[in-house]
Amino acid sequence: MNLEMRLFHGPTDWGWVKQYLPLLRVEDTCGMTAVDLDTNTTVGMVIFDNFMYNSAQAHIVLATPMVLKYGFLEEVFDLVFEGFGKDYLYGFVREDNHKALRLNKHLGFKETARVKEGYGPGCDYIMMELHKDNCTMYHQQIQEVA
Repeated sequence: MNLEMRLFHGPTDWGWVKQYLPLLRVEDTCGMTAVDLDTNTTVGMVIFDNFMYNSAQAHIVLATPMVLKYGFLEEVFDLVFEGFGKDYLYGFVREDNHKALRLNKHLGFKETARVKEGYGPGCDYIMMELHKDNCTMYHQQIQEVA
């Protein structure tokens, strides 16, 4: 896998996101895309939106977990914490999306609230929060630079 990380480009990237997530694109939607140059296919994307003074909402989409081995999330967290100057990320995960919950917890996200049947009948929506001081990928990158 030969990855290129680039900034999200709405007109060309939005269709890929919509295959995986029922998101609505809003005015402040931005993010980062991982493209496998060997196959010229998108293999991962992180979308940011709902920006506030010190936070943003994150939506992580990975077509393959292999993208994690090539520094994609380290680049993403550097963008939001350093580039955008935010201290917090938050996201909503369906309670039955066990892979996403496991990944988020590994990254340092903590469950902060549940919206009872917020995703749909019988399926809670879990609100998760990540402070940059608790982000395992961000701190790993900082330690490698130091």
